Amino acid sequence: MKKGLLLSLLCLAVLPSGAEAVTLVTPDGRVAEPYQTWANASKVPTTKDIIIVIAAPCPSPAFTSAQGCTFNDLSAIYIHPTATTPRQTFLHELGHVGIARWFRYAHYRAFGHIFRWKTFDHELAAEAYSLCAVKRRLRTAVGGSYNATPRQHKRACDVFRHSASATGL
Repeated sequence: MKKGLLLSLLCLAVLPSGAEAVTLVTPDGRVAEPYQTWANASKVPTTKDIIIVIAAPCPSPAFTSAQGCTFNDLSAIYIHPTATTPRQTFLHELGHVGIARWFRYAHYRAFGHIFRWKTFDHELAAEAYSLCAVKRRLRTAVGGSYNATPRQHKRACDVFRHSASATGL
C-alpha cells in the first residue's frame, strides 16, 4: 500500500462521526417514521437533504421486485411495503444518497483499496453504509454480499465519515 494512502486512512480515524441532519418526510409532508428515527440514530453521517420516503414498490419496471430504491435526483427513497428488512433496506438506500453526494475520486479509490475491488461496486458500498450506520465495529467478519473483516468494516465506516466531512454536504 502506498504511503499516501496509508497516511490518508490513518487521518480518517481521528475525524468525528455521527449523523448530520437529513430530513425525511412522507409524500404529504409529515415526518417519515420510523425512518427519521433510524437516520437520527445512524453511527455515520447522513446527508443534509430533504428526502421523501415513499412506502411503495419502486416505480421503475426494472426494480419492481426490489425491497427499495432511489434514483439519480436523490429526492426520494422508495421502500417496498413488504420489505423483509425495512431498516437495512432504508439505510442501504440512504447510503446510495450519501455516496452520490459525498464521494470523490479519493473515496472511491480508498474503497477499492480496502476491499481490493477492481471497479467500484455501488451496491456493496451501500451495504457497507447500512451496516456502518448501525455498527461502528464488528467482532467477527460478515459474509453475504458485504463480505468484510472487522478491520475492513472499520475502514469503510471511516471513509463514509471522511467523505461527508470533506464535502460538507
